[in-house]
Amino acid sequence: MTPKAIKVLAKATELLGKRGKWVKGRIGDEAFDYEVGGPTGHLETYCAVGAVREAMVQTKVIKSWSSPDDLHTQGQVLNALEKTINEKYPGKFYSVPGFNDNHRTKHADVKDVFCTTLKRETRVKRGKKKLSRSRKSNSNR
Repeated sequence: MTPKAIKVLAKATELLGKRGKWVKGRIGDEAFDYEVGGPTGHLETYCAVGAVREAMVQTKVIKSWSSPDDLHTQGQVLNALEKTINEKYPGKFYSVPGFNDNHRTKHADVKDVFCTTLKRETRVKRGKKKLSRSRKSNSNR
């Protein structure tokens, strides 16, 4: 996973971590600016995929929800989440939306999948850095 994708996953995990911010059956609910009298262009509640999209906006991977997708980054994040879902719930779910919207899935389950994925991906990234450093030091000998 690229550093950009890890940054998006970390932000999405943060967005979903707040009580009352997770939804099922829809991408999310748009925030409303009462001073302006209209929508803000940002969501205030999120499903799992909506949190990833909003995280892409907030980390400036894309400019807005209507921006063309950065499919590589989004795909890396969703694939990593699906891997965790299939490890934790083998044979039950095949996609992030299917997991999010299942009648048995709770907010704690979604948070757990995001946190587990983030831990694994940051551990993998650190492991690659250590391996790279050890190869450099061995080549300098």
